[in-house]
Amino acid sequence: MATTHGNMRLVCCALTLVFAACSGGLLEKQSFGGPFMCMDDHGKREVEGWSKGGSAKVHKDFIRLTPEAENKFGWMWCNKKLDVPELSFVTKLRISGRGSKRYGESLVVWLTDQPRYRRGTLYGFTDSFTGIAIALTNWNYRGLTHNRLAIHVSHGPMFSHMESAGCGVAARLAEKRGDWSPANSTLLKVTVTSTDMVVLVDARGAGQWQSCVSISLSSGMKHLPSGWLRDSYIGFSATTMPEGADNHDVLMMQMFDSTDGVDHWNASEHT
Repeated sequence: MATTHGNMRLVCCALTLVFAACSGGLLEKQSFGGPFMCMDDHGKREVEGWSKGGSAKVHKDFIRLTPEAENKFGWMWCNKKLDVPELSFVTKLRISGRGSKRYGESLVVWLTDQPRYRRGTLYGFTDSFTGIAIALTNWNYRGLTHNRLAIHVSHGPMFSHMESAGCGVAARLAEKRGDWSPANSTLLKVTVTSTDMVVLVDARGAGQWQSCVSISLSSGMKHLPSGWLRDSYIGFSATTMPEGADNHDVLMMQMFDSTDGVDHWNASEHT
């Protein structure tokens, strides 16, 4: 069995090298995409270089952070520090469920100084961090509906709970609709430097990009310390409500070591 796991890890490494060779400037350790062929010592799928916990489970073609069940949380965290002065990335996410009256809650991309996931009060993560949270929140509860992408820029718990910027994004996919397909997804295209951030959203993965956020990270209450990005880690987390739930999936991440790296990303190669 150990030999089989060893061979699977070799296959996984080979696939990663091919993936990295496709685009110059790709940050290999932070980037991933299916099929996920690596197996851990217990015969379970894993994403090489990433830790996971809570309800997170790696499937062949995606990582499910939470199933459609109440009071769940799951996370995955890259083990390697970013160590770049600027970056850009495209990530493919899927929020879906069968519920029509009560569902939700959040799927978050984190760029923070925390080297591992820490449970807390901000979307299930600690509110004591330096960095950025990009939170997709979609819920329906007692006649109220909330669909939003919110940016939280934090340099301590005093600031983390305040939304710094955002836009309306209806990313949640209803699985009971006639046009539902597992191929449906939401794409985020993000560029970050030590002083600025821009977020574009394609809510239905149809090539229709919406300009969502363009903010300064070097002024006022959103001021982050010099060099914060080099010292940051990338992670994902998701939570469901006590009386509502959704599937929260991560399908792909491609991260580049420059702000124009995403300009060379081709969606047709990753459908």
